[in-house]
Amino acid sequence: MATMWRSIRWSINLVVLAFAAYAFCVVPLGERTGLEHARAILASDAAKDAKAEVVEAARKLDAQVRGNDADAGSATPSQDAPPSTDDAKSYDGPVPGAPLQRTTPAAGVTPDPALVQP
Repeated sequence: MATMWRSIRWSINLVVLAFAAYAFCVVPLGERTGLEHARAILASDAAKDAKAEVVEAARKLDAQVRGNDADAGSATPSQDAPPSTDDAKSYDGPVPGAPLQRTTPAAGVTPDPALVQP
């Protein structure tokens, strides 16, 4: 039963989306439709400048990530960065990306005795 209602709701959403897309492309808002307004805005000089700046920033980031940047090799590692795998045995901090473990239960929560480690 729930699947039928989900299908009906999905179909209604699809019809509304199609109607909105049709209105955006056909219904005039002043002298132009919404699509023509969007095209005019994206064709403006400010939008072209913004696109050029975003493309340049993306190229710089790509060069840094791939290691093609001349300054990328001279960067010193941060003091807060976890140590390399060579001296990982002496590192007693949290593992990057691992979920933090709570040592005491949250206020008002009684821990399940079956889940508590001795």
